[in-house]
Amino acid sequence: MDGDDNGADALGARIAQLVEERRAKGAYEGDLEGWMDEHYRRIASRPPDPPLADLMAAVARLQAYPPFHVPTAPRSDPLRGSAHRVVGTAIRGHTTELVEQLNAFADVLKEAMASLSGALQTPRPLVSQLQSVQDEVAEMRRELNRLADRLGEQRGGDDGRKAVP
Repeated sequence: MDGDDNGADALGARIAQLVEERRAKGAYEGDLEGWMDEHYRRIASRPPDPPLADLMAAVARLQAYPPFHVPTAPRSDPLRGSAHRVVGTAIRGHTTELVEQLNAFADVLKEAMASLSGALQTPRPLVSQLQSVQDEVAEMRRELNRLADRLGEQRGGDDGRKAVP
């Protein structure tokens, strides 16, 4: 295990040495560690993407919900009571079933709307999008600096060029 620790220590020391050499040549502007800390904070503070999967699942359930229907009234024996009682019982049964369907539909609709609302309330901020562009530009600059270093090495050393800021 000590061999692994020594290898990690040696690697850390080599990286620190390379950073110092590049810093001395002007490859890193200003406070590299401060820049890296700020860069990490920007990445860590980016909001997650909206929960579109939840929204799509709720919408699919909403679309699969069967259409409303009015049930056929069961035939009743008119000799068992007055016509009003029979009609009232039939209407009450139809109304109860229709209200149950409406409530079930409303529950699914509420869930879909809640998911949609959540997705719309967590947009990716413009600042985050601009930071992504800035990060890409910084990576392009680093690549240009690497290419310039290689070109300088092929030409036999430093020819007075500075790193791309």
